[in-house]
Amino acid sequence: VSQSRYHLESSLAAFRRTLRWIVITHQGCLDGISQKGVVLTNPRYRDDDVEELDVEDALSLFEGEFPLGDFDSVRLAKDIQHDLSLLQSLHEKLERIPVEHDAKLLVLLNLLTKHPPRKHKMLIFTQFAATATYLYENLKFLGHRLELITGSRGNQNDILRRFSPRSMGVKEPPFIVTGK
Repeated sequence: VSQSRYHLESSLAAFRRTLRWIVITHQGCLDGISQKGVVLTNPRYRDDDVEELDVEDALSLFEGEFPLGDFDSVRLAKDIQHDLSLLQSLHEKLERIPVEHDAKLLVLLNLLTKHPPRKHKMLIFTQFAATATYLYENLKFLGHRLELITGSRGNQNDILRRFSPRSMGVKEPPFIVTGK
């Protein structure tokens, strides 16, 4: 959960992704109580594949556990369920927010419209791969050559060669969106 504060400042897409992660881990906590009779702890954050995770996968994310008898299990399960309901409701509302309401994306689009990268290259750095992918998907329509580099994609060297045309003799893209 501590990573969510960074995602809140990153993008709407990253916040959605973080909220999905929190929903999945809360569901895992409930499943640990009801299916295994334990309180699960220390979920391993998996930024690269949060979108593919199902709530059924939640139990496999946790590295630690405590005996359920050490807790007021009825109250704990009730509190987690309450939080989970609120989080799911928030996640559903976030999913309905259209891209046109993403203020940071709109500022970037305005900047690119005022200063189109025709005679210069542009790099856009972001800490999170989810934000880089989100920007890439939402900037493609501008008609500029656009590349995406993330730590989980194996295309970094090819893109960097294209970005360095003098040394590689390749046509240059105007900007690259990068993420962790």
